[in-house]
Amino acid sequence: MLTEGDAQALKAGPKSPWIESLPEARDEFRRVIDKYDLIILATCRPGSFRTAAEVFKEFVTEGGGLIHIAGRNHARPGGPRRRSPR
Repeated sequence: MLTEGDAQALKAGPKSPWIESLPEARDEFRRVIDKYDLIILATCRPGSFRTAAEVFKEFVTEGGGLIHIAGRNHARPGGPRRRSPR
């Protein structure tokens, strides 16, 4: 599922790799993503999947793959902020 980008590229369909939307109910959300081996989140607004964080964590813990690509609109200039070692 893409949340931003080219309108034509965002269209879900039988030959498209995208799903149109994700359900808000936790159990239904989990049922939908369990059909996949890998989930790629690309160009997502910060907080787009806040309520789904635990479901994604379970999915990965159980062997599923997850890739998150911030995209040019949501990546920090210079890359991610790094914490100083303590």
